[in-house]
Amino acid sequence: MSKKVYVGNMNYTTTETALRDLFTPYGEVSSVNIIVDRYTGKAKGFGFVEMNTEEEARSAIEALNGFEFMGRQLRVNEAEDKPKRDNFRPRRPSRARPPRGFFIMVPRSLLAFASYRPVEPGGCLVPGRRQGRGEAP
Repeated sequence: MSKKVYVGNMNYTTTETALRDLFTPYGEVSSVNIIVDRYTGKAKGFGFVEMNTEEEARSAIEALNGFEFMGRQLRVNEAEDKPKRDNFRPRRPSRARPPRGFFIMVPRSLLAFASYRPVEPGGCLVPGRRQGRGEAP
């Protein structure tokens, strides 16, 4: 069963191959993932290494925690599951657009009628009817 290891306080120029080469002497590395900022595309300074067995991961944690790599002292420990957020709110859309169905398609005949004849408050475009009631005025 594979085990995920958190690697923090990394140099921002660290590559996945350099991190893989660092962990390879302690066991077989399944995957390496360096977290990058979604807007700038630059590394955030931490990542995850997945090793094949728990013993290999434990030996890598013991050997590399506090190890100086590319001028920075690494923080290496067992990765924790991402906590669930209780106050989850959906993200706002990136573009401010009105919701679908906001604009109504109006035939030209009604458009001409509406442009020449003002509508009273609470009234309707159909002559002789009030909006909502369906009865004549």
